[in-house]
Amino acid sequence: LVTVLYMLTNVAYLAVLSPDEMLEVAVGSSAVAVVFAQRAMPWLTAIMPLFVGASVFGSINGETMGVSRMTYTGAREGHMSALLAMLHYHNLTPIPAILVLLVLAVAFQFYSNLYALIELAGLAFAFIAALAVCSLIYFRFKHPELPIFFPILFLVCDMFILCLTVYQLPYETFYNIIIMLAAIPLYLCGVSWQNKPKGFQNAICKIWTNRCV
Repeated sequence: LVTVLYMLTNVAYLAVLSPDEMLEVAVGSSAVAVVFAQRAMPWLTAIMPLFVGASVFGSINGETMGVSRMTYTGAREGHMSALLAMLHYHNLTPIPAILVLLVLAVAFQFYSNLYALIELAGLAFAFIAALAVCSLIYFRFKHPELPIFFPILFLVCDMFILCLTVYQLPYETFYNIIIMLAAIPLYLCGVSWQNKPKGFQNAICKIWTNRCV
């Protein structure tokens, strides 16, 4: 049902707005849904931002629930700082992981170009998805009985998106690579560096052990 509604929404947008107009609206400050309402249903123009906000809120809620758990799991496996592997005593929620994501989200709000942020996140997720699918192909050679068609198809589509993004947005791609490479010193300090100063470790323990475990 959700997929059908999503497809019908896009068909309605294309019936009222041309692809060029949709791109111009996306780069500007208005949402495509608001411009669509202005042309097709003017009486909905005032409340359309509420529907857009509700849709975005649901997506953000899902991302917060999912990405914070991925961060927590990665920390549990030793790929991130052990601080991110802590849970709240009573609610069993990964509070440190959620707070780190909150700080990053607030920091991104100071950048005014929303379109560039979307491209930034899209490129990073496409790159991570390509790595994940490559691992599936690797497992396929280890286990020949596993299906291989859909992972290869997904990898081809994902690599097409990556190459197209690099071709169309070379500068944004360069900035994205710099941001991803910034994780290396964080990994070296937070994970590889085992003999941290006792004062630093005691301060972290005092802050978090009263609330998390």
